[in-house]
Amino acid sequence: MLSIRLKAVADLVDSNKIVADIGCDHALLSIYLVENGISDKVYAIDNKKGPLSTANKNIELANLNEKIKTILDDGLTHLPEDVDIAIMAGIGGILAINMLEKASRIPECMIIQANNHLKELRSYLSDKGYLIEKEEILYDSGIFHSFKSCFPSS
Repeated sequence: MLSIRLKAVADLVDSNKIVADIGCDHALLSIYLVENGISDKVYAIDNKKGPLSTANKNIELANLNEKIKTILDDGLTHLPEDVDIAIMAGIGGILAINMLEKASRIPECMIIQANNHLKELRSYLSDKGYLIEKEEILYDSGIFHSFKSCFPSS
């Protein structure tokens, strides 16, 4: 079962898109997206072997090995070419900025749910030409800002 916060993030994902769940931890969001028919293919990405091991176990228990692939990586540095939407949830705003700066490429849409440094993140996104398409503020053990940011097409 997803937390209120992760459910709000999942609700921002457009259907039938290939998703990268950056910092996937336990892969509960990745599993939810596939089990609920939101995405047919998800990359569960984490930079630590422990959480990725937990993610692999949960994916196997859900029998979704064919639809969810795990990757050991530090974020967007080796983002698979077929990813349409990247999610960075439960991270700090500065970490999100650092990952965007080191990105091999930026997908058509980013969903970022940062826990702190929201002002700095918002300024960075604005300076780089991102458009915040939708924003939600919710309460789940504190206040979390979840927003969908899409790179404007030129």
